[in-house]
Amino acid sequence: MIIYIDITQLYRGRANTGIQRVVKEFLQRAIKNDKDIIYKIIVYDSTIQKMQILPNQEIELFLLDIQNYTFLKKETIEIEKIIAKENTVFFDIDSAWNAPYKRDVLYPILKNNGFLIYNFIHDLIPILMPELVHDLTVKNFDIFIKTVYKYSDLVLFNSHSSQKDFIEYKDNLEIKRYIATRTVGLGSDFLQSSIPVTNSLYQELLDKKYILFVGTIEPRKNQEEVLDAFDILAQRFPDLHLVFIGKKGWKIDSLINKIKNHSLLNKRFYWFDDIDDDTLSHFYKNAFIVTYLSKYEGYGLPIVESLQYNNITIASKNSSMYEVGRDAADYIEYNTTNEIVDIISLYCENKEIYRLKKEYIKENFVPLSWDRFEESICDIFINYDKSSRLCQNHLKKLQFVFISIDKHNLEGTIKAIDKYVDCIYEYIVITQKKLISSFSSIQTKHKLILIDENDILGVYAKNFQKRDHVSKNWLLRTSLLNLDILQEEFIMLDDDNRPLKSISRDKFISQDGKYKAYYFYHLLDWHHISTDYDKAQQNMKKVLTNNNYELLSYSSHAPQIINKSILKEVVEKFFDLGLQTPIDEWSIYFNYAVSKYPTLFEKKLFETLNWPESPVYWDCVFNEKNISFENYYKAVYTSKSLHYTDTYEQKIEKKQKHLKPFIKTRQIFQKNKELLYQNNLVHGVIEFKNNDIEFYLCNIPYYFIVEQGSNLRLRLNYKLLLKNEKDLDVNIVIFYNEKVKIVKKIEAYTKALYQESIIEFPLISQGLNEGIYDITINIKVNDEYIYKEKSPYLMKLLVQKERDYLECLKNPSILSNKKQRVEKLKNSIKKVPLLGSVARWGYNILKINNIKNTLYSFIPKIKQLETKTKQLETKVKHYEIKTKQFETKVKHYEIKTKQFETKTKQLEDTMTHQISQEVAKQITIQSDSFQQRLDQFIFDTKIDLKLKDEKGE
Repeated sequence: MIIYIDITQLYRGRANTGIQRVVKEFLQRAIKNDKDIIYKIIVYDSTIQKMQILPNQEIELFLLDIQNYTFLKKETIEIEKIIAKENTVFFDIDSAWNAPYKRDVLYPILKNNGFLIYNFIHDLIPILMPELVHDLTVKNFDIFIKTVYKYSDLVLFNSHSSQKDFIEYKDNLEIKRYIATRTVGLGSDFLQSSIPVTNSLYQELLDKKYILFVGTIEPRKNQEEVLDAFDILAQRFPDLHLVFIGKKGWKIDSLINKIKNHSLLNKRFYWFDDIDDDTLSHFYKNAFIVTYLSKYEGYGLPIVESLQYNNITIASKNSSMYEVGRDAADYIEYNTTNEIVDIISLYCENKEIYRLKKEYIKENFVPLSWDRFEESICDIFINYDKSSRLCQNHLKKLQFVFISIDKHNLEGTIKAIDKYVDCIYEYIVITQKKLISSFSSIQTKHKLILIDENDILGVYAKNFQKRDHVSKNWLLRTSLLNLDILQEEFIMLDDDNRPLKSISRDKFISQDGKYKAYYFYHLLDWHHISTDYDKAQQNMKKVLTNNNYELLSYSSHAPQIINKSILKEVVEKFFDLGLQTPIDEWSIYFNYAVSKYPTLFEKKLFETLNWPESPVYWDCVFNEKNISFENYYKAVYTSKSLHYTDTYEQKIEKKQKHLKPFIKTRQIFQKNKELLYQNNLVHGVIEFKNNDIEFYLCNIPYYFIVEQGSNLRLRLNYKLLLKNEKDLDVNIVIFYNEKVKIVKKIEAYTKALYQESIIEFPLISQGLNEGIYDITINIKVNDEYIYKEKSPYLMKLLVQKERDYLECLKNPSILSNKKQRVEKLKNSIKKVPLLGSVARWGYNILKINNIKNTLYSFIPKIKQLETKTKQLETKVKHYEIKTKQFETKVKHYEIKTKQFETKTKQLEDTMTHQISQEVAKQITIQSDSFQQRLDQFIFDTKIDLKLKDEKGE
């Protein structure tokens, strides 16, 4: 394969950061590979308006000294006249939208000449946030991305988030053309500098406790949120500092002014805009905490860089952030000040949690290497030939291969397939030996072959029945390869995967020969851990991540087409792993296949009814326009949710009606996020402690709104510290109006004294009337609640039915804390009674938050008063000493007067008595006045401290 790579932007800009760094890292490895790939590195010369090929030998030298190297040789070519040989690719990995040779001109010429067009899209910021990008870049990128949609054969991405944005924008433009995609991530370097820091200010700061934020100063990076939180943190923790490292960006004058006029600038808050990589390495290495609260990132590289230093890293949870940081980072879900302040305060106040979290990062975070990044891309190039061959050769009729021990399910499914599917060659059913006779009575118009599972399991038949459900499926699916009659491509399915309408071969193979792969979820969003299936999904995350494969879940409960030769590759690589730990056979096959052979597959959203059986199980997606199959549950029909006599349309309509309140609840929750952010209505961290554990839950809103008959599924990060090696039964208990409603078990592993993950649980409204409910959370350890009486953490649940509160949620004034909006708030309350109660409660919470922050602002004043009190006490002691000295002098004068002549004694005694009285009186007056002032200072201070204590601050 011949790969043309245009590096004009790297060549012209000579930069070593951002996109150009990605280009550099890929080229350094690609041109050295000994695989069957020929790389031709080209640049565009605007003076002669032609492309030029750069010698690969010189490319290595150029990449070592990008800013200064001058090429000795260049071969001028007319790329427009090159007729591509088979498998010739034009690969755009650089910032091609700003390239001088416009792609809307170049791509159609190359396509007409037989080139394949491959692209690497780093992000869609110019489309999603055009206000943050130069106008010319917005214009160029818009033309470029539409050209990619029209001509590209494959698009690579640094994150699933970028891939998702790319596909959504394509759908918004109503472009139907399918484009193969693949997420390959990004590598990262561990910046470990051996060069010492010589700048005295840097040296001094590196020895202090500081929060670090690395990134261009711009609205998208969101440094202002951290600065606002630091204003509060600085009052709580006098030894805490804040450091921004990054150049000034676009449209940021107000923040720059705020930075330059900050009262703590160059005292406890610093901004450095010109720091080299070596110095940056030292700042990462010595940071107390690193924050990165960007509003959007194609790939949050600073998160990776921070975690490589085992730094506690606090990031926003949007776009690619969680995808990059996984459970190693801490996340700010709603971008509220409370969340930032609370999580940083936790690490400032709890040294043990701080230490254990850093150890957790060290043990669990494994970044993607640049070598693996390059290898993932090269695999695609190398496998293109096989992908192309497989696209051109397909069977017209396909084997349908079942695994089943349920005759009722199997018989009904075969009956439905006979009715609706027109591409059947024969049925193969793998079952237990004892069931073969019974299954043989199943009526079908196609050939039915029954196979004893022991015949294909071989040596693994022993103790097979003792295995868990997931492991059994793995062994049986992989053992299909032992069937001599198995065709090169076949349909694999379960006995409950029933078609609902006419199905042709094009449901499995596209018109241009691509296999269709149906996914139903993204594995990063799967946080359930209860069943063997859940554990298999969790294992899949680790296995796929370790191999840099994509992370979609393909166990869609529908028939799927399998290629035998690719299945062999999967079994050779993962068979032993599947024996040791539960893995999902569907997801391991398809993620491997679409990662290695992306141009051979079309990834499509699943088309299955009743997966899940009920939307209470997870936030499911309902592809209502393209339902082709159902996941048959007998219970769904016996419970009369559906009837056997229902038509296709009636089943879809009933499912839509069932899902409607769940969809509305999700919509409200998304809109409500902005309101929670604007008004700081989120518990950042809530804590539970006893002699055995410390348990922390993060990012809990003060209130929730749920449509009656639905659930709101909350995903909360938790931290669990076990203080000893006892066997503990730990449960999160949710109370509605002080009655137990939900119990969620936490797996407490005694071997891991510290554990952290995301737990998902539903706020249930089934069986509740419209109204407002008090929600409290407590932790139960071995049947004992940590808070014996009542948990101090209170939330509100508003259950509504068919009310339009979305307009209310759009208006942030409803919960505003500004005085001038109080009357508007009252009017809103009168008009919307249910929401009004929440609003009044939320308004009070805002007042409490303001009082809390005000009290924190008094802390320095209180400390000043304490200092003044001590100074006054010192002065009092000083006056007491002076008084004693004066009394001594008075006694001395009394002795002297006795020596006076007798005839003046009466007069002298009288004078002495008067003087003594007057002096004593003045001293008493001054002492009483001073004591009153001192008592008042002490009293006022105690009152302030008592108020703070009563507020729980």
